[in-house]
Amino acid sequence: NLLTTTFCPGVMTPKKGKWRFEESKEEDIWRRPPPDRVLAFARKHGMRFKGQPLMCDRWHPSWAKRQTKAEAEAFYTDWFKRVAERYGKSAFMFDVVNEAFDTKKRTPDFPLYCGDEELPFVDWAFAEAQKFFPPECKLDINMGIGATEWKIHGKRYYNLCKRIVDSGIRLDSIGFQFHLFSNKQLRDFIALKKWHPDMLSEYYRKMGSLNRPLFINEITIPSTLLPGAAGQAIQAEV
Repeated sequence: NLLTTTFCPGVMTPKKGKWRFEESKEEDIWRRPPPDRVLAFARKHGMRFKGQPLMCDRWHPSWAKRQTKAEAEAFYTDWFKRVAERYGKSAFMFDVVNEAFDTKKRTPDFPLYCGDEELPFVDWAFAEAQKFFPPECKLDINMGIGATEWKIHGKRYYNLCKRIVDSGIRLDSIGFQFHLFSNKQLRDFIALKKWHPDMLSEYYRKMGSLNRPLFINEITIPSTLLPGAAGQAIQAEV
């Protein structure tokens, strides 16, 4: 009973100084509705409201691509503050940082990346966000880890979260992505070639040792392995 909507800053502020929080006469953006509309829907139907993500390298505003590190930090401080003031008391959760491990290969020119493998901008983002969001709004981290990368990036994700927790920075929950983007990946999963349930359970126990709630934030399971209702039955079973 959780309604998630997107808070990509690149879409929420497509032009410097312009914000897309409320309804307007401008044309809708696919999968990116104004958050005020989504919040109203959530309240009408008694659903908890979640925003995702507040920071992600590939959703940094296009007009801010050439920002310096200091300019980007000032932008995100202002961004966190604006979102917290408008939605912090209404939302159940926000994903503060999304897919940070992909930054190096995807957008190494992200102003906060700076080529550092330890990703200190993640710690910085949570330290900034905690200044503005009330305790009742969870601050979550969200990471996608490919089926063949769990042994490498899984450990790296654990170490990143542990570092934040040990430093005393607020990290209220830990999120995961579970995407099967093709029928081949679905067949491999059913055949237990990848994403073996025992592997997942072991990893969740490891992450759970950090004493933070765990969430499956994103999930994709194809229903196209068989046509019609048969494919949907496979999807439901998985």
